[in-house]
Amino acid sequence: FPSHDIRRYSCGLRIGNVVDICEVVAWLESKIMNKRNWDIVWSAGVGLMDLCTGLVLIFAPGLVFSVFGMSVDEPAMDFVNWVGAFVFAVGLSYAWALSRESLPVVWKITGLVRSVIAVFLIGKVCAGSMPANWLGVAACDGFVALVQFVVLWRRKIGGAA
Repeated sequence: FPSHDIRRYSCGLRIGNVVDICEVVAWLESKIMNKRNWDIVWSAGVGLMDLCTGLVLIFAPGLVFSVFGMSVDEPAMDFVNWVGAFVFAVGLSYAWALSRESLPVVWKITGLVRSVIAVFLIGKVCAGSMPANWLGVAACDGFVALVQFVVLWRRKIGGAA
């Protein structure tokens, strides 16, 4: 995207020296779609991602763990299914975000949950108790939380939640 068009949206929140997250979000909102369409597309996409992940963790957890280079003992499978139900519920919560009034609350809560999960996974990988493959999940959750917080922050500053 053209730098002269996005500099006005900068908030200084950068990924390395490459891109300002606020610039990207603002550019997407202003050039690709209006704010309401952005909310619907984002909430539906992220919600579907979690719904599908939750269903796989409930009904085919071995598939997920084989991708991440882990195995799960049979006694722990009920706990894995429970985690799947939780992930499914997080995905389902995004349906409430489709309501204009509920969006800020849903995005704040899911952003908080995702931030906690990202920090937890990074800590477990650094401690050596989980394989590095899980950093992809941490990055995904951290990115989703960051985008949601930035969008909400920008709208609060701009006066429109």
